[in-house]
Amino acid sequence: MPKFDWEAQKPQGVSAVAHEKGWELEPTLRQELSDLRSGLEAYAHALADIADISQCHQPSKYLADLGIKKLPKFD
Repeated sequence: MPKFDWEAQKPQGVSAVAHEKGWELEPTLRQELSDLRSGLEAYAHALADIADISQCHQPSKYLADLGIKKLPKFD
């Protein structure tokens, strides 16, 4: 059942969070969001490396995660 159909069936007096946890696809949605977040985080760190922004991470790890072996030089 699509999420919007499920949300329309929420009984009065039940919180949205509690009702959502009863949705059969909720665990799948949570996993997909987690996977997406991890990928976006890798891109954000790689962009920080490219922009030469100092952060508390290991630059080469994030670039390697994206398949980037070496940053191009722009003169």
